[in-house]
Amino acid sequence: GKPLAESLAAGLLTLGGLHAPLQEAAFVWRSGHNPDWLESLPTHNIPGFGSSWVKGKPDPEFDQVLATWDDDMRARLDLITTFVQIQTGKDIYPNAALITAATCVDLGYAPHELQSVLISARLPVWINLYINNRRTL
Repeated sequence: GKPLAESLAAGLLTLGGLHAPLQEAAFVWRSGHNPDWLESLPTHNIPGFGSSWVKGKPDPEFDQVLATWDDDMRARLDLITTFVQIQTGKDIYPNAALITAATCVDLGYAPHELQSVLISARLPVWINLYINNRRTL
């Protein structure tokens, strides 16, 4: 029931932290080539890992993106995943934050720029949802 600008602002304020922690996931990705980084990870809420929708296996929604990665990127992802699973003792896998962060870092984005990619992708969808929901009121 709020105006569009307020609704979009509310959506933007949900990003970061536990929801879409792209900058934090970029740190995990960039540090993942060095096994010593494992000791600095928390044992819960590791940025870029875990899913509310898919448990105990990789999320198939990312298969198309991962198919575009080269062998080195996929090997790094496997290494990081193994480290995270050992550290947490959980069968968790990369989520949208890590896949997005890794892809964007590989494309040359700096970690502090990653939210711009996320926002530019979500904004048209949020606007469409807003318009469609307002029509039903």
